[in-house]
Amino acid sequence: MLEELSPQEIHDMYQNNEIILIDVRTPVEFAFERINGALNAPMATLKIDVFPKDQTKQLVFHCGSGVRSAKVGHLLLENDFPGVTHMKGGLALWKSNGLPTVAVNPITGNLNV
Repeated sequence: MLEELSPQEIHDMYQNNEIILIDVRTPVEFAFERINGALNAPMATLKIDVFPKDQTKQLVFHCGSGVRSAKVGHLLLENDFPGVTHMKGGLALWKSNGLPTVAVNPITGNLNV
């Protein structure tokens, strides 16, 4: 069964360097706004063999709403990857909880942190 954690739980674990946070949205979505330091592995081109099965940190996937990250999480679990979870509600819930993101201003190209 895929573990599902809240944005606040993910934030706290990420701040404590306990997890690897992976954004499965498209590169364009990732470029415009993201969680600072998250890795981008778009679901459309995802290759599960690039993820180590013997990782020391839990893999946590997220997307915009939680739908794509759940699909990726289930795919990895079906392929015997341990320690896989995803963030409930995705980036939308993360932001609605007032948690920080990094965004690019499309007019100036400057980062808004």
